[in-house]
Formats: sequence, C-alpha cells, structure tokens
Amino acid sequence: MSVFVLPMNTCKSLESVMSSYWWKSSKQSRGVSWMSWKKLCKHKSTGGLGFKDLREYNLALLGKQAWRLLVNDTTLVSKVFKARYFPKGSFLTSSLRNNPSYVWKSIFETKQLILAGARKSIAKGFETSILEDPWLPDATDPFVRTSHLGLVNYKVSSLICIDRHQWDKEILDDMFDDRDRNLIISILLPLTVQKDGWTWSKEKTGVYLVKSAYKWLQNHDISAGLDSDFWIAFWKINVQPKSLAFWSCWHRSYVNIIPSSHQSFHKWFQDVMKDNNPTQIEEALMVTWAIWNARNKLLWNQKRKEEEHWTKPGANMVKINVDGASFKAHNSFGFGIIARARSGCIIEVVTSCRSGSTSPEIVKLIGIKEALSWIKTKGWTFTILETDCLMAVQAIHNNCFIPSTFGMLVHDCQNLLSELSNVTLSFVKCSANKAAHFLARSSSSLSDCTFDARNLPSELVNIVMIDLNY
Repeated sequence: MSVFVLPMNTCKSLESVMSSYWWKSSKQSRGVSWMSWKKLCKHKSTGGLGFKDLREYNLALLGKQAWRLLVNDTTLVSKVFKARYFPKGSFLTSSLRNNPSYVWKSIFETKQLILAGARKSIAKGFETSILEDPWLPDATDPFVRTSHLGLVNYKVSSLICIDRHQWDKEILDDMFDDRDRNLIISILLPLTVQKDGWTWSKEKTGVYLVKSAYKWLQNHDISAGLDSDFWIAFWKINVQPKSLAFWSCWHRSYVNIIPSSHQSFHKWFQDVMKDNNPTQIEEALMVTWAIWNARNKLLWNQKRKEEEHWTKPGANMVKINVDGASFKAHNSFGFGIIARARSGCIIEVVTSCRSGSTSPEIVKLIGIKEALSWIKTKGWTFTILETDCLMAVQAIHNNCFIPSTFGMLVHDCQNLLSELSNVTLSFVKCSANKAAHFLARSSSSLSDCTFDARNLPSELVNIVMIDLNY
C-alpha cells in the first residue's frame, strides 16, 4: 500500500470481509449491518469507530513517496522520475505522460493531496517562483492571483530587501492586489535560515505524516457530505476541540436562556448560535466544558484546581515573562515583555504591535525571539525567560530542524540563546504569566511603548501586586 495504489474493487472486497467479521456473531449467521462502513470509518469524535478507509489510507501512504520526490530532489530515484515525468518542473506540475509505469500512476494519484498541503517556506526567496509555487499562507489558495507582467518568471527574492530582512512594501503596493499584499506581509522572514524549503501545512512541524494526510482526506470527504448546517457551523467554532462536546451542564453558563425551555444541548446551542456573537458562542462552549471538567475532578478525584503562580527569581537574577496575542479584526498581532528583579520590582516593560495575521504559536514565538534580542541588547546575564507556549519551548530545546516558518523562527531563537550567557528558557502555565498576557492583549492600544516602575498602567500594577502576594 506504500508503493502501489490498490484497485477500488480490491479495497471494497477487503472492507466487505472486515465488515462481515464485525457484524457476524457466528459463522452460521449472516449478521445485520446496523451502520454503513463509511460511517464506521469516521473518527470516534465524529460518531464512527475509527476503522481505516482503505482507499484513503492507501493514498495517504502513497503521499509519503510523492512528498519524498518533491523534497528530496537530489536522490537517484527523484532524478529518474523527474527526467521521465516532470523534466521542467516539480511533482506539483507533473503529468501522467504517455505509457507511464504502474508505480508512477500510483504516486500520481496523490497529486491533489500533495497540492492541498505542500507550501514553500520563505527564507531568502531565491528558490521560490512568485507565480508558480504555493507560498502564500492561505489554507485554500496559496498561489499568487495578481496578474502582472512584472511578476512573470521572477523569484520571491525580488520582493525582499535582503540586507534588512524585510519585504519591499513599495513593490508590494505597486504590483499586488490587497489580498496577495496582506498575505505576503504576514510572512515572517527568518534571520539565520538561508534557503527556502518545502513544508507540509497540515503539520505544525512541516513534516509530512501519514496520520495528518489521512485525517485531511477524511475531513475533506466528511465536509463534502454533511447535510446539517448546524453541525458544519458547530465544528468551525474557534475553540479547543475537547470543548466541542455535548455537555449537559448548559444551565450553568452565563448565557441568558431559560433552562425549562430546553430539553437537550442541541436545542439549547441552536439558540446560543442564533442569538449571540462569535465571541459569546466561543465563551459559552468553554464555560460549559470548564464547569463539567471541574465538576468531574471534584466528584471523582476530589481535585480542586490549583493555580500555578509567578515566583520571584533567585538572588542577582532577572526574571522576564513574555506573551503574544493576535487581533484578527485589525489584521495585526502584538507581544508584551516584563522584566522583574529578585524583590519582584519591575525593571522595565515593553509592548509592540505589528501588522499581519499568523498562527498563535508563531505569534508567541516572535515574542520569545524579541525578548531574547532585548536581553542581548541590555547585556543581562543570569536571566530566566518564561512563556506559556509549551510547543515553542520544546521546539527551541530540541536540536531537530523544522522546515516550516515556525521552524525557521525556532532556529533564530536557538542562535540568539546560544549567544547569551546564563539565560534559560522555561515553560509556565498561563496563571503564572498574567502580567505578560495583559501586556500582549493591550499591545494594540499600547503599541511600541516602554514603561518603568514610575509610569505603569494601573491594571498592570494590580496584577504585579497580586503576584507578589504568593
């Protein structure tokens, strides 16, 4: 299944055998199929039992071979396939050609899958075509759609001020429409990585995994076949997946709905979605999940939620907390940094806001990078840097190279950390990072500000005083 595509009839025959085994209670009985095989193959979270759809799993496995042809283009196998099937391009621009081998026909079946997930991560832009490569951070359409003769046969490097590691905004304003221009500006350019690379957009690490490819294939089919507008809207709500469950404690939420008028979560939540804005809908789901989770911990494990609090650094040390925040309505993001001494007194506070839209983990990683640069500028040693982004901390402490934009920024942070003396980066929970969180959320109104103990915002003073009480 990793080399050849199985005929559809073969997949159906194997699935028929699996279905018969599942439903039959004995060899003598025929059994009754109470649910279609397609539904059984759905993930458990969507009402299925998690059986493998053999056709889609076959394509996900074959996709790994296609990904290797795209990424490892210097290997002997890649050179043979390139010479035969795509001599003037890449796998993404390949065609079936005349009299193809069965191996190539099998790998070619995954072209649409690879097109859906393959993206170019921009470093210097010398290896990426402006019009022909998928490099824009758009989940559905990563290609440049601006039509301009000045863009034909040019590389992305022509849009970058290489010496300043910045986009040339004058060129972008002159040559691109608003959609493409905003997407390009949102791409963050790394300082240390020199070469563009392919990244798999369905994984934060940028590495192709059969699991994520199979998940995309399943979701692609599910979203095309749903007949309920309610559930389509429900699963698009921007909250943690674990909170998208059917809770029975809806009556404890802040949402103003009369309990006696609803008999089920489904009916209650239909009214929530109809009568509230997106922020209130998200809060309603998170509140119900948090209440249910806390109730279960208290009832079954006698556990009360214990918050982690900010702690003072050791003698002669500086503790810095950093956090980031996105502002989708303003197409911007920001970060906040606060430095405190052994006594808990504030040394300095910095906030900054930038235009563009990117993922939360990248925003937090940018904050870490700026905090490290700030430490380097101040010349501080014996410093502790704390963040509530576990993914960023783990990636920076890991020596494996990640080919995505996230990975390129991680590489920048690793270089900065190696240049600093006695600076440690550690993870803390959000409850121990409240001051930095407040600054990040306030960065849109307090953009590019610097404070010291004499001119702090009153809300920040209250948070810092609470931290000192623990």
